[in-house]
Amino acid sequence: MPSTSSTDNWVGFSAICVLGYTLVLIAIHMFIPHPSASKKVITLSYTSLTLLAMAQACIVGTYFVPHISGFCICSFLWWIAATCYILSIYCIKLVYIERVSILNKHPMLNSKNVEIWIKY
Repeated sequence: MPSTSSTDNWVGFSAICVLGYTLVLIAIHMFIPHPSASKKVITLSYTSLTLLAMAQACIVGTYFVPHISGFCICSFLWWIAATCYILSIYCIKLVYIERVSILNKHPMLNSKNVEIWIKY
């Protein structure tokens, strides 16, 4: 049963909106072809979005299904949500690291150090 507080209802509603937006992003991302992107970057992007959707689903669960058979599952759902958020952030960091490593493999960037110094 959702709480009657106005703030709690808005937080629950916004959590549902973010969950819906994340699911729309996943659906759009799946139907757009990525021919030039690395498979690792695409996989990490999907993983990040999926973890974000799982975290939002847990947050929605804490507001609308806090008890099952009289047992409070709020702390468990918050723990799962926090873990999914953290893993999602690390997946995003890995996407940027992978993009930089792909960029560094470009032949123009693999040149030798320039030995020209500007003297004042």
